[in-house]
Amino acid sequence: MKIKHAAALKGAESLIGAKIAEIAGRSGAHPLAGVDLDNLSFSEPHDVYVAQLKDVASGALDARKTGSRFLLVEGGRAVADIEFDTQSAFAGLHQGPFVAATVKGLMCAVANQQYAAEYELRFLKIPALYLVCLWFVNGAEQVFMPLEPAPHGIEACRLYSEKDLLNAIVPLAQATSVAHN
Repeated sequence: MKIKHAAALKGAESLIGAKIAEIAGRSGAHPLAGVDLDNLSFSEPHDVYVAQLKDVASGALDARKTGSRFLLVEGGRAVADIEFDTQSAFAGLHQGPFVAATVKGLMCAVANQQYAAEYELRFLKIPALYLVCLWFVNGAEQVFMPLEPAPHGIEACRLYSEKDLLNAIVPLAQATSVAHN
């Protein structure tokens, strides 16, 4: 699989640099403590989308674009991600399992020979299910790769067609929806 990234966020380098400097300048603990900021770079962006529980429970992945995400890399290792909303405002700086899982998922996808075309990389969040996926789009074809940690019954680092992913997550979404009512 070949990966195509989203269009660059206008002024990304200065936006990221300013936010990192602000966070690193805070007193006390912060997410970038221990990171060599002089050796920090960032990946190409990928668009972030969020799907709501009610839509997934009804069998639809009607996700809306919420912004752009970049991996922050120190010495060849992803250490965090930074997100900006669709208006280029800071939306979050995250560490944790989805940072490393993104890199692992991309390596799995690139190595996959079943999908030879070029796919646009997207990042899909379904917060109510605690599910995050790499979302690969090539025209009408959509392929999803859940990231670790994935909910019970969903295999991380496996490519799912939209139909197969919905078959796996709709029952989970319906059960979660009932539990929240």
